[in-house]
Amino acid sequence: MVALKMELVSRQSRSWAPSGLAAPPLPLLRAKQNLQRPILVSEQIRLREHSKQRLVIARATENSQTNFTKRLRQVPALGLAACGATLGTLLDLFHGRAGVLTYNVERGGILWEGLRDAPVIGDAPVSFVILQTSVWVPLLLSAFYVVDGGLYLTFCRREDEEVTKVEEVVIRLGALGLMLMVSAILYENYVPYSRMRLVLLVLGLFNWVSFDKRCVFP
Repeated sequence: MVALKMELVSRQSRSWAPSGLAAPPLPLLRAKQNLQRPILVSEQIRLREHSKQRLVIARATENSQTNFTKRLRQVPALGLAACGATLGTLLDLFHGRAGVLTYNVERGGILWEGLRDAPVIGDAPVSFVILQTSVWVPLLLSAFYVVDGGLYLTFCRREDEEVTKVEEVVIRLGALGLMLMVSAILYENYVPYSRMRLVLLVLGLFNWVSFDKRCVFP
């Protein structure tokens, strides 16, 4: 019986060892396993840290998508469209009256002209534009207000930014109307484009300093 056990042990050793080599002793195998153990532990730590990083990135992406969806749903599209169709069309009349913009009457344009006395007595009365617009203007400006206002509210508005008061909205619309009226007057009096650009640049900077004072990018 003892001889049979010794024969089995010797066969296992020969089957493990390569041809012509003896099986390594047991202490050497344990030492080799102890050397491999730190490598396996460090690999597990690296995989765990990588999993944590992927989880953090996934949560940040999910929060960003949720915040974007929430902001997009909060855009008052109907209100912006109504403002564009009414206030935008009224502000556009400044440029229409001065001839900065002209509309084809045969394709939806609306032109209302009046007569005034000629500069020289005896000459025929002179016609002038009282109002010029188009039936397409309210539609186009409502779409523009929705897109432009929606982009600002979705990407540029801060979380802690308070809702603009009604009086501030009126003042800012008045400033916009003033800039449009000044540009129309300059165009109507044939002021060179270089001077027009300079005047409008100064007015735009004054408008920015008065109301915003910050640079916001999407």
